[in-house]
Amino acid sequence: SELAAELRRVGTWIKASAEKELKEFYPDDSDGAKPIAYLWARTARCEAPNCGAEIPLMRSFWLCKKPNRRRALKYSVVRQDGQTPKVEFEIFEPKSDREVSNGTVIRAKATCLYCGSVLPPERVRAQLSAQRGGCNVLFDADGKRVGGARMLAVVTLAPGIQGRNYRLPTERDYEAVWKAQKWLKAILDEWEKGGKKGLCPVPDEPLPLMSGTFNVPLYGMSTWSKMFSSRQLLALVNLCQSLKKRSICNMTYPMAAVISRCADYWSSGVVWAQEGEFVAHTFGRQALPMIFDYAEAVPWADASGNYDGAIEWVAGVIERQSVIITSGQVHQGDARSRMLPDASASVWFTDPPYYFAVP
Repeated sequence: SELAAELRRVGTWIKASAEKELKEFYPDDSDGAKPIAYLWARTARCEAPNCGAEIPLMRSFWLCKKPNRRRALKYSVVRQDGQTPKVEFEIFEPKSDREVSNGTVIRAKATCLYCGSVLPPERVRAQLSAQRGGCNVLFDADGKRVGGARMLAVVTLAPGIQGRNYRLPTERDYEAVWKAQKWLKAILDEWEKGGKKGLCPVPDEPLPLMSGTFNVPLYGMSTWSKMFSSRQLLALVNLCQSLKKRSICNMTYPMAAVISRCADYWSSGVVWAQEGEFVAHTFGRQALPMIFDYAEAVPWADASGNYDGAIEWVAGVIERQSVIITSGQVHQGDARSRMLPDASASVWFTDPPYYFAVP
């Protein structure tokens, strides 16, 4: 349809603008490889006496579990005199499952890799609440990481090399995150200086706590923006601003659907699917469970969870619906009564009331 074609055209313009403005926050590797995802772990501190080691909260040490390509993280803990123990990683190719360590967190109980002490769920929640959810890196004034989220590995596509590749993070990777944090802060500072006119640039609405469905507020994610890292928020804010600059009325709703789909893939509630090597989306079900180790998709990468995929999904729906949908009538009425004559419809179906089962 014409609308789908227009969406692709406008989407391409917005992508070009956003990719250019955000390029420094998603740098290519020096060898030409392009990152497609960053794998992160929230962290907590061991509270055992004479320890204090940082615990990367990880469900698994596996990176890839394909039969023909298996990659995992191997850890070691070093402690120099008078210093806090440090966990270091390397990437290796395990020959058997026994070579890969178990994760550090189960049902919110975290196990220290240095001393083996277990941090109970209430302390894990308290520490992450102090970090406002823990999906952001904590930097000092010079841009050096001092805590918060820890980057475990970077997934890349390299020229001439088939499949995904994995490498350890570098200072350059963290520098890009630090720059993104400062840039987002500048956007929010400008909004505050302007008297907070209009909507906040990031979603500051309260995120409700609902046991069994929306559990993330227990870990400090009390507003919707805290579901996202600063770099993820910056990418989404940039898309919204680019759309406003374009000012095309008939693209508002389709692009809103595109940005909504991007938000589903660009949050800290996203996991890295080890068997398929792709970024899964936030709402695998109608709930927001706590995800301790999450995947950050690169918006413009040639991989799952990217912006182009969001455009194609929405454009594809428009093309299909424009063919199969005919004119209809809308009536407001009681769902318990029928508004149609007998035998006038092949199927009559209703959606059950969810009440508070689905927020």
